[in-house]
Amino acid sequence: MAFSSGKYYPEAALGQVFIGSTIAAGKAIPISTATSVTGGCLWNTSTTHNAVLLKATVGFTSGTLAVGQFGLAGDVELGFAEGTGAPMAAFTEGVFGTDFKNAMMGSGNGSRMKYSPGATATTLTAASEAIVWFGASLEDASAIALPVISFDFDGTVIVTPGSAVFICGSVAQTALCSTSLSWAEIPIN
Repeated sequence: MAFSSGKYYPEAALGQVFIGSTIAAGKAIPISTATSVTGGCLWNTSTTHNAVLLKATVGFTSGTLAVGQFGLAGDVELGFAEGTGAPMAAFTEGVFGTDFKNAMMGSGNGSRMKYSPGATATTLTAASEAIVWFGASLEDASAIALPVISFDFDGTVIVTPGSAVFICGSVAQTALCSTSLSWAEIPIN
């Protein structure tokens, strides 16, 4: 029987695929128009590579969920440095190898992007906008458990240099959710 590799195998085998995750205990998922992002923010600070989004997952951890939808929000023209007066006022970068990893287990390739698992808030100076809704929502706040939501971008969203994205809700969540975001770092031609 012949081996059939996954659709992102070539990029993963080259060490170009990365996975970022929030802490296992989860974080509150912000509303799509948030300026304070407390979980899973990918910021493309590379001038030579795009981040091609592959997959997002959301899993309920604890608390009371608000009725609403889950999706992806982001902002463009954030530049490449944070600071007072900058579009990205504050960014708490995660630790490569701990908070985000290369999908090629044991690969020495580091990411050219910055990822924040949400230990402290990432602060934008202007409100973000929804990019895509995952088509999965919570319709009853008394639901016992939220099934794991998995959204395959299939390479349809590209985070260009100076842009950032994060998993969001159509309403701000007070419940805690664990999230993961995977992306491929592809050179700009």
